[in-house]
Amino acid sequence: MRSNNPKLSVVVPTYNRVEMLKRVIEGILNQTFRDYETIVVDDGSTDVTESVIRELIKKTPCELQYLKQVNKGAGAARNLGIKHAKGELVLFIDDDVLPTPGLIEEHVRAHQQYTGDNIAIVGSVVYSSELNLSPFMQWLINSGIAFGHSREQNGAKLDYRSFCTANLSLKRCFVLEKGMFDENFRQFYDDIELGFRLEQQGLQVVLAKNALGYHLRGETVQGFCNRSKSYGQKSVLLYKKWPALKSSMNPTPQNIRTEFIEAAKKVILPIVIPVLRPALCWLDSHDYAARALLYALMLDYYSQVGFRKGIKSVGK
Repeated sequence: MRSNNPKLSVVVPTYNRVEMLKRVIEGILNQTFRDYETIVVDDGSTDVTESVIRELIKKTPCELQYLKQVNKGAGAARNLGIKHAKGELVLFIDDDVLPTPGLIEEHVRAHQQYTGDNIAIVGSVVYSSELNLSPFMQWLINSGIAFGHSREQNGAKLDYRSFCTANLSLKRCFVLEKGMFDENFRQFYDDIELGFRLEQQGLQVVLAKNALGYHLRGETVQGFCNRSKSYGQKSVLLYKKWPALKSSMNPTPQNIRTEFIEAAKKVILPIVIPVLRPALCWLDSHDYAARALLYALMLDYYSQVGFRKGIKSVGK
């Protein structure tokens, strides 16, 4: 049902994920709550995203917009969606997060319970049951690295680190007034940076556990090592802008806070981890779990490799 003034605007940034995106949009269009619009912002896709969404627009009675920009990153895409949104609330959903039928209704219900303009509601995100959860993926879930906020109690008051735009809503007036996404963060940390900035202006993140979305992509040891390296590299921009974040974003895990481990990270790990990674990849592909400490040290190592690379880039 089309509405001139919908209660909520769903903004979905996307880039070259047309098959997942189609499932996500179909999930959004089949919600128990009906007073909303959907805005797909294409961040310069080179696949058939545009034709697929335009076909959906023809078929659905719901308000579905398609916007396209040159490739500038997800933060810039969300900014464009915010500017075109007509709803009082803006709900961000990633193009690889399949919403459950009641997701939007749960977001709206939470905003009715927590009424301040400064409230952001973050929904749960879990791996889809259609994925084969490897031991490494199970460790990511249990360690809290993957969507750690989803493990908290419903109604939990969270900080900027849980400003997870894979499944998050807030008042449009608040983000327009207090500040939108910094488009310098083209990849990684765009949501964390905005969450931190808004928190300085009174933002409170609240978990609505039943506003559930299913993550449609799995993780491999190899892929997450590469991502950790990229996260480390991009973190240089974040810490350059907000130096105080370095300690809160990277607390030393309790189980490796020893002098031996700290020395190992500097001397032994650069030799051991590159050799150990193929073995961990093999174990994971054959459903054998490694020690949690090894996973943690490996990801920390590649994050530091990326960070050092980022420092050199900034120096140039």
